Amino acid sequence: MRASGHAEGAFRINVAMMLFMFYAVAVWYGAVRWRRSWLGFIWVSLGCLGVLALIQFHKLLNLWTSYDIYLPVLQTLLWGYISLVASVGYFIASIPKAIQPWCCRKCRYDLTGVPGFSDVCPECGTAFSPETAYAAERRARSIAEAPRPQRQARKPRDMAEVLGHTSLSHGHSAANQPPHAAQHQDA
Repeated sequence: MRASGHAEGAFRINVAMMLFMFYAVAVWYGAVRWRRSWLGFIWVSLGCLGVLALIQFHKLLNLWTSYDIYLPVLQTLLWGYISLVASVGYFIASIPKAIQPWCCRKCRYDLTGVPGFSDVCPECGTAFSPETAYAAERRARSIAEAPRPQRQARKPRDMAEVLGHTSLSHGHSAANQPPHAAQHQDA
């Protein structure tokens, strides 16, 4: 009976630790999802405020229970946890998004379909480099020259042609043949 209580307590601790891990991953996912925008930084800030609220709740819980549930180690761990979540989250949110070589450097407009005689982005009016024009032209050619199938597709057959190739249509039914020929035909 005592061993099951110990196992149950260990299970609760493991679940609580997993919740902290999933919380950090959720905050960092939002930072990746909205990186280099205000939403990413706001998401990380809200995540840090959530951990601060947990620290404050733990302090209030200590006061409400007359320090029966006081865990000074938890306070230390939570401050370390918030610094980890904040530092990694803000770092991820500040990573610039990759600009593809065929996109405008200013507005990130995809220049793939822009005619070759144009050297200005149709979206923002910024002049783009010859390297960008070359990359956009190469991408347009690769999209236009999609690989073709190696063999031709079979022509569709109609039902009369399918039925015309059966053994019944040519008088090769099992009733018209001797018994030993019918056995060889099945095999």
